[in-house]
Amino acid sequence: MINHFRTLLLNKHNSEAGLTTGLPYVEYIDGNFSPVIQTNQLNTFRTTFITDSAIELQLLRVTNLMKFLHTQDLLYYTLYFDNRITYKTDNYDLTVAQRDDFDINTIYPTMELTWLSAPIRTYLLDIPSTWPRNELNEIITKTTDITVKMGAMLLTYCFKCESVRMNNTGT
Repeated sequence: MINHFRTLLLNKHNSEAGLTTGLPYVEYIDGNFSPVIQTNQLNTFRTTFITDSAIELQLLRVTNLMKFLHTQDLLYYTLYFDNRITYKTDNYDLTVAQRDDFDINTIYPTMELTWLSAPIRTYLLDIPSTWPRNELNEIITKTTDITVKMGAMLLTYCFKCESVRMNNTGT
C-alpha cells in the first residue's frame, strides 16, 4: 500500500482525507483502505499523538509525525511493507524540538507514560514474530534520543494497526 505507515497513522478513508478532498496536507490514500477499528489499547495510545478531532489538524499532525519516522535510524522500518511514498521527505529537520503544530517536549512525556503501561506496551508489541518487534522494542528501551524513541513507538503502533487490519480483512 502506497504511503503505508502514513495511512495507518492517519487511519482515515480516502473520501475523508484523500487527494480529492482538497484539504491541506493531504497525500495519496489507497482507495481500498478501510480505517483500522481502534481497540481500546490502540485508541489509548493514539490519543497521545492525535489530540484533535478536526481532520485538517489531524492531517497536519500526521505530516509532522512522518518526520520522526523518516530518520536514518527508522527509515527501514517505515518502509518495511512498501517503499512507495508520494510525500516529500527532504528538508525534514529534527534538530529543533518545536514543530509546526506541536512541541515534542509536550507530547513525548504523555506518549512515554502510556507506553510504559505494561498492558499497552504488551499489546502493541504483540505482532507477528517475523516483524521487527524486538528491534523496535530495543530502540525504544536503549536510545536516549527522544525523537528516535518517539518514532519507534509510533512505528510499533503502526505495526500493531497493520496486524489488526490483516486479521480483520483476512489478508
